[in-house]
Amino acid sequence: MWLLSTDRAELHFFPSPQDVEGGYAILSHVWDKNEQTYQDLKALQRRCARAGKNPRELACKKLRRSCEIAQQHGYQWVWIDTCCIDKTSSAELSEATNSMFRYYSLAKVCYAYLKDVPTLYAYRSRMDQPSPFESSIWHTRGWTLQELIAPRFVVFLSMTWELLGSKSDLADNVEKATGIPASLLRLERSLTDYSIAQRMSWAADRQTTRLEDEAYSLLGIFDLHIPTLYGEGRNAFQRLQEEILRRNQDTTLFAWGEFWEMEDLPDHRSDPDTRSRLFASSPTDFRACRTLTYRSREVTTNRRFLPILRRSVSMGKAKGAMTFTLTPHGVLAHIPVVTFRGHVYADLSWSTAEVAYGHTSRWRWEGVARILLILRPYSHNPDRSRPSYTVGYLYFGNKHRRLVAPPDDVFRKRGTTQWKDVYLIHDVPESTVDRPDPLIDIPFNHNLTAPFRFPPENVWTFVNSLGQLPVSHPTVEISARNAAMPWAGPAIFTFSRPKSLHYPPITLEVGWCSSGHSLWAMAYSLYPVETLMTAAPREHSCPADHLAEWFDLKKTFEVFRKELWLGMLSAYRTIVVVITLSFTPCRLNPQSLVLHASAETIQLLPQRTTKGPPPPKEVYRSLQRSVSTSPPQSISYVRRPLRMPLDHSHFE
Repeated sequence: MWLLSTDRAELHFFPSPQDVEGGYAILSHVWDKNEQTYQDLKALQRRCARAGKNPRELACKKLRRSCEIAQQHGYQWVWIDTCCIDKTSSAELSEATNSMFRYYSLAKVCYAYLKDVPTLYAYRSRMDQPSPFESSIWHTRGWTLQELIAPRFVVFLSMTWELLGSKSDLADNVEKATGIPASLLRLERSLTDYSIAQRMSWAADRQTTRLEDEAYSLLGIFDLHIPTLYGEGRNAFQRLQEEILRRNQDTTLFAWGEFWEMEDLPDHRSDPDTRSRLFASSPTDFRACRTLTYRSREVTTNRRFLPILRRSVSMGKAKGAMTFTLTPHGVLAHIPVVTFRGHVYADLSWSTAEVAYGHTSRWRWEGVARILLILRPYSHNPDRSRPSYTVGYLYFGNKHRRLVAPPDDVFRKRGTTQWKDVYLIHDVPESTVDRPDPLIDIPFNHNLTAPFRFPPENVWTFVNSLGQLPVSHPTVEISARNAAMPWAGPAIFTFSRPKSLHYPPITLEVGWCSSGHSLWAMAYSLYPVETLMTAAPREHSCPADHLAEWFDLKKTFEVFRKELWLGMLSAYRTIVVVITLSFTPCRLNPQSLVLHASAETIQLLPQRTTKGPPPPKEVYRSLQRSVSTSPPQSISYVRRPLRMPLDHSHFE
């Protein structure tokens, strides 16, 4: 993997994205006619080395501005597809194409440069015309689909390289422009929550310069890897669908095309030249599938959704799960076949909230129409032991009508459904994501205009600092409340160790004081553990907890103290746990702050006593009373390093 240094725009090689210390930024853009390539940049780098100049100053404006912005935001490396891939090497090009989704998903930030969107009036629409942001050419390119979905944090830049917002902030605008659900863009749902047909529909209105890129640009969307063979034309999309069929049980791969009213179906013995194909020729065929979903029979328990299937005695095979096998004759499928009024259909567990044609009687389940695939008997059967079918009808040269939404009585009264092994004939057309999952997903981190952010790396740092208690992150449960836009109240982050009475849950709280017109923050502990889910937000100390009153935006809180009995010394050792909160300006948006937190354990001098150790219950009760009644206090202790025992049971 080649990366550009942001200070000099020089190419450096890394074995994998995980080997880049500090992470890297990545650029998403629409290619221009004249882009600087890998070879151009290498030649520029050699020329500047002899002249003693900085290559970044002589690079094209797009590369130079990308490096400058990434450097301003604290990134040492940036990846740009125009110059970070040696396209003269077929092996490197194939590797980069198959790894593209991974490169974008592992980037710390993705800059989406919209060269046709002005900063001013970017979202203003006139009459029935979309806004400049929604009509940007960036939304219509094939490769930008995975470049939008893969990164967790995408920042849009205007034509003058000014910040417009993040994909979480502008999720509704992006959904309006592309049809991609805003819930996916806000990371409220994962990519696998959407069917194959739905994901294909997102690429229906996108174009690529090379025909093969219609398929290659979707590899990451379906978590697949196939060899890249430029020059194969539409066969690339055929190979993509065959690989999807091998790797997924989702059958909506065949759910493309248009609807036909069941009452108007022509005779299945009509001209065989009007038969449709089994596989689609391009993502455009899935345009009407934005709401089409798949329900696995293994997980569906609602009897209204499942037809009353009659096992076919002649097949000699249990109904079980649907299976599909690619053969030279077509796809050998084990599926439910529905016969109704002389017509044959495949029931592949599809449903949709929208049907393309006008009003018709349709069967519904919870307000969703049930969908069947039209089958037509194939006279030239390659295997007499199994029936063969082609799919749907072809009319007006390029219109494929393959789907019907039947009424309820097709399944319950008049229709006959059997599990069968059948061949689905198809004509060949002419022509584990690897995400850096955080410990907890905080919505504020995806909003550019949030009052503050608590980045995943800062959460990791805080949890690791809790190891001084000792607590390590595998045994810490984290919860977040009120950390989404619009902001409804104080954001509360709770870190608890399950089944631990010695170390109560630690809570970090950040809010806005309307009277003091300032952000405030505090840290405290909750005791007992049972009050964790029911505890109300605590009142902050005004103005002591205001960030405006903190020196260098930093403050330390004592969350609780604990006395340990030292039997050999006949003394108590006091352990005090303190939390330090600090804030720094966000480099992406200086008006927003970034929260940093660290935990520290302080050892106070042992206090000798003539009394013996108190019973454990009294220690717990006194600690419970002192912690639950006393407000959080800022402290200024003289810290002494604490040597923790190797045996953690010492604290239990």
